[in-house]
Amino acid sequence: MKTKICRDCRKRKPLTEYYRADDYADGRYTRYKAYCVEERRRRYLKSRERVLEQQRAYYAAHREEIYAAQKEYNKTHPEYAREYNRRNKKRMTLRNGRRRPQFLFTNDLLWLFVTP
Repeated sequence: MKTKICRDCRKRKPLTEYYRADDYADGRYTRYKAYCVEERRRRYLKSRERVLEQQRAYYAAHREEIYAAQKEYNKTHPEYAREYNRRNKKRMTLRNGRRRPQFLFTNDLLWLFVTP
């Protein structure tokens, strides 16, 4: 089995552990997959607040476009929307602001709970 040494941590890993990259002589990236994932996570955590602020600003600036695209997707893929709603019934109920009573039977007593 062919192996390669990671450029940063100097660990030897099999070629299957590396992403493909046509730009390199051996056709594989210089860092192995798990290392790339760790590095991406470290970078995100380091600048998390800045990234979240950028995402909020983008959403605020493009809210109507995003909403229109979601609505169009739901029209063209009704089976996905239906399945999502079925799987997330409680979340959808809360989001739509409807309250449904829930009943709990304990020791022959009936308790009525209204979910927020």
